Amino acid sequence: MRIQHHPACDHLLGAPSDMQDGSCSGLPVAYTEDQYGTWANSFWKPDPEELEALNNGGSIMLQIRAVGKRHPVVGMTVCTDKTEDYSEIEPTK
Repeated sequence: MRIQHHPACDHLLGAPSDMQDGSCSGLPVAYTEDQYGTWANSFWKPDPEELEALNNGGSIMLQIRAVGKRHPVVGMTVCTDKTEDYSEIEPTK
């Protein structure tokens, strides 16, 4: 999937200090807040081949580098070009 430089993104998260070799690039995000805390929202778009695989029963794998043995809080949703107020996006629980 390709990172999208969405107009809602107003921050750039840098690569981790141990991945400065070019294997990880900055991630544009839009920060939002809700009753659960602050979220860094990034936007991604599948390539045509990935979209075809999804349409044929494939799945999306979310990879998160583990920190300790606790489950990190994550969420996924689908945004459309018609979504106007990205602060209203609620993470999937």
